[in-house]
Amino acid sequence: MGEWVIGAVINLFGSIAINFGTNLLKLGHDEVLSNLYFDVPHYRNICPVL
Repeated sequence: MGEWVIGAVINLFGSIAINFGTNLLKLGHDEVLSNLYFDVPHYRNICPVL
C-alpha cells in the first residue's frame, strides 16, 4: 500500500514542478513582448513572432 502513496507524491510534485516551469516560461515571454512594445513605440501594433 505504501508504494502507491510514494508514486502519488512523486506524481503530484512533478505536476507542480511542470506547472511552475510553464508559468515561468510564459512570464519570461510576456516580459520580452512588453519590453518590445514599450521600447520601440512605432512597432506597437505589430506582434513579433519569437
